[in-house]
Amino acid sequence: MTKTVLITGAAGGLGSALADAYFSLGYNLILTDVREGNVRDQWAANNRVTIVTGDLTLDVTLQRLTSLIESLSGGLEILINNAGVLFMKPFEEHSVEQIDQIMNLNALAPIKLARMVYPLMQRRRKGQIINIASNAGRYGKANHSLYCASKFALTGFSHSLRLEAKQYGVRVMTVFPAGIKTGLYANMRNQVQTSGYLEPDAVAKIIATLSEAEGAFVDEVLIG
Repeated sequence: MTKTVLITGAAGGLGSALADAYFSLGYNLILTDVREGNVRDQWAANNRVTIVTGDLTLDVTLQRLTSLIESLSGGLEILINNAGVLFMKPFEEHSVEQIDQIMNLNALAPIKLARMVYPLMQRRRKGQIINIASNAGRYGKANHSLYCASKFALTGFSHSLRLEAKQYGVRVMTVFPAGIKTGLYANMRNQVQTSGYLEPDAVAKIIATLSEAEGAFVDEVLIG
């Protein structure tokens, strides 16, 4: 039976590379992003790919994904929480709206998505949740206060869920990549030199390979 993976933040960068990697492994894809164009241009004509465009911080998007996943005959094999946003500036320069935006997308949306799929995986005693936390989920960085706060929250959630899920045969993997050449830095070219950053394709292949390791519970992956 063909397996299905749900990848958030699939319009570019690591999300797009993950889509390529899992498609090559024979998976059906559910791809979601707030930006429609890039995803639809690449995958719209493929019958193994379902595209859901929407804001993951809104309940209406989560409800659409819930209905779609519940309709899958073989269930969802993997959820990859990849979508995120980054503001790089001193803490006092952030607006209240930016605080809400980064915490809602980087932390609360992955938790809500996991809450949506985890009971289904429990019942099947099979499945995997992969949370892309980044190195900012392991230690603080100047001018990254909100980003680090959101990723630390995701890391704590991921670690705790892993301990609960193991008894049901459900795997939870937390990924801590160093800087990746993604659209997160598109508006920060004067602040960030990305020439030495990781290529999205290389990171995606590592994640896909480890997720395919039968019988192994890979808890954490540090990619530098």
